[in-house]
Amino acid sequence: MKIGPENYERMRSWLAHLGPEVFPHARPEDDPIKVLDGFAAKSPAIARKSLAIGIADIVDLTGDWSSERVSALDSRLASIGLPTLSEIRTAFSKDVRRIVRRGQIRDEIEYYAIRNAADFPGDDQKRLWDLLEAYENSA
Repeated sequence: MKIGPENYERMRSWLAHLGPEVFPHARPEDDPIKVLDGFAAKSPAIARKSLAIGIADIVDLTGDWSSERVSALDSRLASIGLPTLSEIRTAFSKDVRRIVRRGQIRDEIEYYAIRNAADFPGDDQKRLWDLLEAYENSA
């Protein structure tokens, strides 16, 4: 998922709302928003890249949540005007399919999207691992 200047604040807010849900026992110094804001102070581009990676991680970490839990969270997020987890998962899935069709990982954000997707059993799993290996060998 690409984060541009135009959607950075909205997606930062999304992460802020999901952080406590996904990382309920995080130490204050490990708060994802605090870390992200530290990156933003140095480089907005690095902050956008880090936010995209963080969102991919949340998609991965919530993969085993029950449909009831996802639905409840989706309702809360929608009520405050933020994308639902289900919408983010769909966008993530489209990104992965696009990368697989292209047959090449272009950057670190795509690498982490494919890496997270490769952890889930599926028909494309071998293809995903092959893409990861090719990217790692080219780096």
